[in-house]
Amino acid sequence: MFNNVVIVGLGLMGGSLALAIKKHKLAKSIIAYDNSPKVIDYAIKQSMVQRGETDMSLLRQEGDQDDDLIIIAVPLSAAASVVEELNPNLNAVVTDIGSAKNHLQLLSNNLSSSHGVDNNLQHNFIPSHPLAGIEHNGVVNATSDLYENAKCIITPFQSNSPDRVHKLAEFWQAINCTTYYMDIIQHDRIFSYTSHLPHLLAYALIGTLAHDKNLATIMSYSGGGLRDFTRIASSDEKMWTDIFTINNDNLISALGSFQRFIGKMRHSLQSNNEQDIFALLQHSRKTKQLMLQPDTHGSSRDDEIDYVVSPCEKITGEVSVDTDKSISHRAIMIASLASGASQISNFLTAEDTINTLKIFKKLGVPITHSDDYSDIKIKGDGLAGLKPPRTSLDCGNSGTASRLLCGILAAQPFSSQLHGDASLSSRPMGRVIEPLTQMGARIYASKKNNMPLLIMGSKNFSPITYTMPVASAQIKSALILAGLYTSGETVIKGGGSSRDHTERMLKNFGYKVCRNKSGDVSIQGRQILHATHIHVPADISSAAFFMVAASITPESSITLKDVGINPTRTGIIEILKLMGGNIELSNRRQYGNEQIADIDVRHSKLKGIDIGRELVTLAIDEMPVVMIAAAYAEGTTRISGAEELRVKETDRIAAMVAGLTNLKVNAKSTADGAIIEGGKVQGGEVDSYNDHRIAMAFAVAACNAQKPVHISRCANVATSFPNFVKCAQASGFNIQQIESSCPETLS
Repeated sequence: MFNNVVIVGLGLMGGSLALAIKKHKLAKSIIAYDNSPKVIDYAIKQSMVQRGETDMSLLRQEGDQDDDLIIIAVPLSAAASVVEELNPNLNAVVTDIGSAKNHLQLLSNNLSSSHGVDNNLQHNFIPSHPLAGIEHNGVVNATSDLYENAKCIITPFQSNSPDRVHKLAEFWQAINCTTYYMDIIQHDRIFSYTSHLPHLLAYALIGTLAHDKNLATIMSYSGGGLRDFTRIASSDEKMWTDIFTINNDNLISALGSFQRFIGKMRHSLQSNNEQDIFALLQHSRKTKQLMLQPDTHGSSRDDEIDYVVSPCEKITGEVSVDTDKSISHRAIMIASLASGASQISNFLTAEDTINTLKIFKKLGVPITHSDDYSDIKIKGDGLAGLKPPRTSLDCGNSGTASRLLCGILAAQPFSSQLHGDASLSSRPMGRVIEPLTQMGARIYASKKNNMPLLIMGSKNFSPITYTMPVASAQIKSALILAGLYTSGETVIKGGGSSRDHTERMLKNFGYKVCRNKSGDVSIQGRQILHATHIHVPADISSAAFFMVAASITPESSITLKDVGINPTRTGIIEILKLMGGNIELSNRRQYGNEQIADIDVRHSKLKGIDIGRELVTLAIDEMPVVMIAAAYAEGTTRISGAEELRVKETDRIAAMVAGLTNLKVNAKSTADGAIIEGGKVQGGEVDSYNDHRIAMAFAVAACNAQKPVHISRCANVATSFPNFVKCAQASGFNIQQIESSCPETLS
């Protein structure tokens, strides 16, 4: 991978890097710099390195080649002086391995003033932080597997060259580290809690014991608890002095949080309040249990909900399902970019959409809302009105929020970081990153192009003409929103059949959007978005569950009120009608640019049909419940062109086929869909795989099943349709939810 690797500082970390590089054959030559001649001699004798130097001034002669790497492995207090010894016009990639970065941010800011406005060192010096180490120090303790299966956090500067950042990531991956990207400020804040505070507390406990007159007696009775807690106090005190000093502000804040918890515990002890003590300890224990779960690099839910659904008599009445998630997300985003005060009524109060609202609050947008979040007021300050967030932005379970935010945040003059839950962290982001990169975006994703994402913001943002490889509303919308910030025309081709809520809403805000007969969309950047009022209709994706439930359950008749019937979303209606469904639309009207109607559904005998790509695109979110309709239809239903379902919250094709098979339905998956033989649906147990649409689909399957259906892991229904169980029970579903949850976080 490299011609020369230069390691500056041959302690435990630097020596282990030398051995790992040698083990994986990543360099033709390994060169060491260290102040100690003994260390250099030892490293050469042990064949760790080919050459060693003690004169740091010779560093100016290193790093001439593009395929050289310089690793700074000295104490934090010495890192800046090492960087200053480097040739500002070097071509090598340069990194450090320290656990605090604030001082390097200042150093980066000074590079241009000390070495010239545009020098190679600015582009090539990229901080990183491998999460590795043991309690013993020194090169004699170095080991080639110290970094095996470790995380490595890369914290790029704005001035870094993206190709050099990717080259550095490839290096860490080559020694079997998993790489993540993080903003420098966020990095130091997080590690003040997860690393620096624990070390300080370990030293503090030992320091407390050291001042006790009965130390000898105490230590003679010390058990595993004391040894385990204070093990890390054996680390090098010079290194930790540097870390504590450099990350001073963040560590003081972390200490404040710790002191507040200790204050609560002390108060509970003084008042002998057994209940409060128990609650504090229980919450901590359950939080620890969540920390011990397999690492998905995404937040995990602390609640567990199962559904038990028994066959019902019929589905009847008037039902108002929860409002549209897609429109609610976009209303928050576009209103936040508009000039003036906008109002959003009938907003969806689900976890995903509330997360989007909270994100824009963190981006400095003044947002007020009713207690139930249904009515929102947003005072936007135009396209340039967003502010740098102080913390990472949590997208929860929402692919819509994460991908559309990429388009907005990539064009901002600041950095931001997106993360999501375990499910979202496994979903592909490359399909959005690739075209945004063509526009000038700098987005760094974790391995396999997953979240979390570091979005560096770009000063050089340009319009593009892009032909989409798949018809995706999320990709199209991300590019449209990015195009708002360009000085020119952005054209997106090939997305004609995907939902068009973004285009319609932009027109609501007075922004001109052009669309030709083929569905190609073009916008001219830097127009003004004018504040307006948005009324969100009921979500046809949520209504779909009741449409199918009424269709498959004898004697059913239901009216779904005020449902959005956007032409790019009515695939579920077309599919059910083709299957013989009895569906009528009434009371048609329009709010803004969105069409709305009441949907009347009666029981009917469904028949199997072939469902191809064109219909799938119009009903991609509804396909799980379409598969339930197919399970009750007479004959065979063949679904094709639905490979997009494999990269949703879960592999929805595999999940649905597995669940249907458990219910004794003859179903098998294909590469891009499924083949389902209709007939009787038995009862049984199915797994929703934490996918809200899978959970609700199998609740529908139980309505006319032979026996009850037990559906596990249904808590994520709250991300899109929090009132599902309430609506289902009101319309005749025989549904119960079984839940247990951790206590709420203590304030």
